[in-house]
Amino acid sequence: MLKSRLTRAQSAIETSILIGFLFIILFLFMIVLGNHILDAQQQKEKDMLNDLAYVIDSEISFAARSVDGYERSITIPYSLKGLNFTVEFFNATQLGSVKSSQLILKFANPSPNYEVVKLLPATVTGIIYKGKVSISKRAGIVYLNASSTGCSSGGSLVCGVDGRTYVNECMLNLAGVAKAYDGACIGGNKLFIINSQGQTVAHFDFLGNVIIAGTLAESSGYTATGVDEFRVQNSFGADIAVVDLSTGDFYIDGLLFESQPVLNPSGSNFIVWSPAGEVVLYIDESGNLHLRGLLTERGIP
Repeated sequence: MLKSRLTRAQSAIETSILIGFLFIILFLFMIVLGNHILDAQQQKEKDMLNDLAYVIDSEISFAARSVDGYERSITIPYSLKGLNFTVEFFNATQLGSVKSSQLILKFANPSPNYEVVKLLPATVTGIIYKGKVSISKRAGIVYLNASSTGCSSGGSLVCGVDGRTYVNECMLNLAGVAKAYDGACIGGNKLFIINSQGQTVAHFDFLGNVIIAGTLAESSGYTATGVDEFRVQNSFGADIAVVDLSTGDFYIDGLLFESQPVLNPSGSNFIVWSPAGEVVLYIDESGNLHLRGLLTERGIP
């Protein structure tokens, strides 16, 4: 009798332990399942933001590739399935870059903490917000919501110090660019660097802008190979700046200084003058590149 009671008690304890173990397994399973569901939901929300950013990017980039006179309107929703988000645009001047402008979409709430950044052509300017967005192209510049800025599409063309022609001075100011002179930018008066195959890999213009087919390397300490290169040397005969004519890469021993209002070179320098006799670009003895304008990498010289 006593043995039977002990056996039943032991079985009850074992059953309780087994049930407890199963509850723990079930609890852990529910946690893992919940995390998977949460991850899937957050990924779905991220995909929605990515898809919207792709659509806006595609519309603006298409306008940049289109001819002047292109006009189109798109609508940016105020929320995505109830999730609030922000949309911002920064033109190339605001970013201090000539390579690209920037579109940023970001969820307003900390969860999910996620943003999408799209690089747009540097020729895009204006403002962007939710709702109806107008996209237009004039004189090679893509304007976002131009009418909302108070700028008209008429007026006299002006040339900016970035070497781009703007519809009028209001549009120029909207882009945050200083005026070089009235009228369309003159395409001539450029120093072209051409390789042995007849391909232009870089050019310097009379506004002090540089466009290179490759990339810029500062403080490079680059050693010239002597094969298909454009080389600038200091007074000691040392290479201080080299353009690789096969790739369009530009190597300088010093640093790049852009948007300099006045250039006053001294000593022995490589200098480019404008037709008016103003210094618009020079490379000094240390290999520093000084520009009145801006440098564009991976461009079309």
